This record gives sequence, structure tokens and C-alpha cells, in this order.
Amino acid sequence: MNEELLRAIVKLFAIVAKERITDDERSNVRDFLAIHVSHDSIPTYMALFDQFVETANADLVEIEHSDEDTIEYVDDWNNIMNLCKLINEGLTKQQKLDLILKLMELMLQDGIMSERQSNLVFYIGEVINVGQQEINLIIQFLAAQDIEEIDSPYFLVVDEGSVEHEFQSKHIIRPKITGSIFVLRIPNAQTYFVKYLGISALTLNGLNLRSRKTYIFPAGSTIRGSKMKPVFYSEVVSKFLYGGKDTRLSFVAKNV
Repeated sequence: MNEELLRAIVKLFAIVAKERITDDERSNVRDFLAIHVSHDSIPTYMALFDQFVETANADLVEIEHSDEDTIEYVDDWNNIMNLCKLINEGLTKQQKLDLILKLMELMLQDGIMSERQSNLVFYIGEVINVGQQEINLIIQFLAAQDIEEIDSPYFLVVDEGSVEHEFQSKHIIRPKITGSIFVLRIPNAQTYFVKYLGISALTLNGLNLRSRKTYIFPAGSTIRGSKMKPVFYSEVVSKFLYGGKDTRLSFVAKNV
């Protein structure tokens, strides 16, 4: 990802979060950067984020005597259109989905999405070609705290198997897990997101899986715990595609 594109993404984060910047919001920006830049470059881009936030707030003060609609939307809209056109050309669909997810994590830090934020994420999705259904699934995934809140075939739950009700969501049982792992599948992009709600010490590909944080679940991934049988990417995909049934593939070479 080139520097121009990264600067555009960091500025977009600043516009979305501009009214209030908490430690959790800064952590979300840092998490996104950690995937796309070197560890040594993160402080540089975080300083750039702070600079963009300060500029955005200054612009808001300058037009404080304008009508409310102008304050809330016009300046943001012009900036977002230009930034998103650049982002749309430079990111893959999976990267766009991850960006939307991290933006919405910023918006939902206090559990509430304002009307301004809801409009912003809609317009951002429109410009970078992330559909409203995908956005709604991501919002549902981020807000979910219980299996009843993700009763949909787009979701999978890993838990100890104590729930007796029938759900549309897929299910993997791990008797020695504390809490639940939620997985979201975005079908037309073959993209999976994962989050853990619990107190067990789990890792995703060797890195700590922090509770209530969201991560991309890439091909070949493994979630491990000291007492829990590992959860493999292939097992998760099998549940979504085949309902977990034993599927055997045959490879035949002809006219080699």
C-alpha cells in the first residue's frame, strides 16, 4: 500500500472520528495500521492522524455560524468523495471491507452510531463499492454480544455447546473454551472476520486474540488455546459451505 493511499485512509479515519478521540479509537486506528505498515512506521502515521483530527476540528470551528446541515455534512462530504475515489482504486475488496469495519468500530465505541456517522458510512460504502447488506452484517457483527444476536447463516459460533436452541448460524463445539468466538462470512468477497468474547488465553496465528476486538480471519489461519482443541480455517469454511459434512475431493489429471 503506497504512502498516498495510506495518508488518504488515515485522513478518512480522522474525519469519521473528529468530534471525540478516545484511547480505544486511537487503538483501532493503530490496529489497522499494524496490518499495512511496518512497526517503525506506525508512530509516523498516528502523528499524521492527530494532525488531521486537529485540522478537521479547526475547520468545524471556522463554520460554526453556518446552518446545522452545512456544519454536519458539506465539508465532510467533499473530503470523503475525494478520499474514497483514491481508496477505491487502490484497495482490494477484502481491504475495503476491513476499512469499513475499522471505521464502524470507531463509530460504535460508545455503542451508539449518530445520524451523521450513519450517513457517512453509507456514502463511503457507495463510493468504494461496499454494499448496504455487507455494511449491515458488519454492524450486526460488531454489536453482537450473544448468540441470539447473530442468528443468521452468515455467522458461525464456536462455544462449549451448552446452547440447546436451534439457530441459523453455524456452530462448532469446543468443550474447554470459556466464552464464544464469533465468525462473520462475507460471501461475495470470500472474507471472514473473527472476534472473541471471553477470558481464555487464545491466539490467532500465534498472536493474542484480544477479547471484543475484531480481526480478519485469513486462509490457513488457526485459533489456539492451551486447553482447547484448535479451530482451523478449513473447518470454519467447511461449516459455511457444506454444513460441516465430510466432503471428499478427487483430483484427476487428463492428457498431461
